[in-house]
Amino acid sequence: MNFRVLTGILALALVAGCSAPTAKLPPRYFPMAPVAETPRTAGPIDGESTPYRQQHWLVPGATGLLSATLYRPDGPGPFPLVLLCPDGPADAATARRLDDPLRPAARWFAARGYAALVAVPRPLGSGDAAQGIEAAADDLDAAYGYMRGQGFVDAGRIILAGEGTGGFAALGLAARQPTGVMAAINFGGQLRPDVPAASPDALAAGDGEVDLSGGASTPLQLAPAAAKPAAQPVADPVLAGLLARYGKTIHRPALWLYAQSDAGPAQRMVASFNHAGSAPARLVELPMVGSTAAMVADQPSLWSEAVARFVDGLRATRS
Repeated sequence: MNFRVLTGILALALVAGCSAPTAKLPPRYFPMAPVAETPRTAGPIDGESTPYRQQHWLVPGATGLLSATLYRPDGPGPFPLVLLCPDGPADAATARRLDDPLRPAARWFAARGYAALVAVPRPLGSGDAAQGIEAAADDLDAAYGYMRGQGFVDAGRIILAGEGTGGFAALGLAARQPTGVMAAINFGGQLRPDVPAASPDALAAGDGEVDLSGGASTPLQLAPAAAKPAAQPVADPVLAGLLARYGKTIHRPALWLYAQSDAGPAQRMVASFNHAGSAPARLVELPMVGSTAAMVADQPSLWSEAVARFVDGLRATRS
């Protein structure tokens, strides 16, 4: 076959190929294999940010992992730890809206050499108030056990603290006499989320043995209170039971911080707590108006002096 014939055959084949109908191929799908969820384990879930090395963590609770935020000074530690429990939440929706609660208080402690962990307990729900407080204390208990094992924590120097229902949860855990806990701090403690501390049907009448008043503008001073009537039965049996049980079983110093507008109810609660006969709580009446626990906890300028004296006076011994 000569060159001209070969060239012609190739040309015809090329034309035929171009004119042939193009086969329609099915679209190409690239099914992705199911992506396995990242195991949710306790520990940090993001990087540190300023100030005070703020970092979000997951920590164990009684029935699952809890959302938490850790603040701490520079360096490896070990640091004393303050474990903070915010108010509520009342339900899952409220829990999702919480954005770094108790940040001002946590930063205040971090600035003074503490590691501060704010752990959000599971929703309290609308059931029995005492059971809700104990459930929050259970969550705080699990977080406490986990944090004691961290290398940057001084396991013998721990303070429990909380606001609102978290304040009572901190007292509830302190009543279990956990190892290494030096004291408890109650910022406007109450039984239910979003319930003002001064609700008259949930408070006791008492004798107010000692009042500790002060704040940023008033020097702290201890003075015997004026004589008052003997304690009357607490109207709310749930509160009565908690005050009696916690007062009897807490053997560490406790500091209660309430607005002056709630001074009367707070004095009666502290007197009932102290009447149970263990380590007496001390009350600080803050020069402010307002009854929500968050208003108290989020204003360190009002309680800085009182809390500084309280924590500086704690005996740094391991229990």
